[in-house]
Amino acid sequence: MVRGLITVFAADTNRMISGATLCRALWDDPPESAPSNLRTHISRLRRLLAEHSCSIVTRRGTPTAYSLRIAEDQLDLSRFRQYVQKARNLSAACTDDAMVMYESALDLWRGGVEGGLPDTVTVQTITTGWNMEYVRALETYAELAITLGRTGKLVDHLYAHAMRCPHDPNATRLLMSAVAADGRTSVTDLPVDLQVRINSTIGEPTPA
Repeated sequence: MVRGLITVFAADTNRMISGATLCRALWDDPPESAPSNLRTHISRLRRLLAEHSCSIVTRRGTPTAYSLRIAEDQLDLSRFRQYVQKARNLSAACTDDAMVMYESALDLWRGGVEGGLPDTVTVQTITTGWNMEYVRALETYAELAITLGRTGKLVDHLYAHAMRCPHDPNATRLLMSAVAADGRTSVTDLPVDLQVRINSTIGEPTPA
């Protein structure tokens, strides 16, 4: 539940969020014990953050509210967005620098963000939005990298994305395009499960 709490705070850093809003985010239908449980999770999160230069601030009153106080450069999500915005600003004038910015952004992404989170509407909406930001950045980076013929790192990013999203046909198609553009990599270099998905996408027989 602490991961869910961090997710909600990270979506709205440095702003006060009422206890009632946090309860609805962590429990779609908050039980009577939700306020007490929330305070327990807040205390646990404070202990986890004690070694870092960030904290949970409490505003007493009606309603009680909480805020994650953190510098932008401490949050990977903020840094990811900054790199992506810089890449977009540079893409027309300086494609090499744009590539570096996209790669810096994508290197911050350590996998899907859904694992271990509460399955509530609020949390799922937040994580879906973050994943969509990542996919849009990855797709734009892929187009640029393939156009420039610089697909080495792209194949790695697309491979990781395809493994995380086995049911996303676009992830498979992007990987196919990158492999085709990269003279050092072929479909047969990929794991068999990915070869099966690629062959299924293009209608080829799967490997024995």
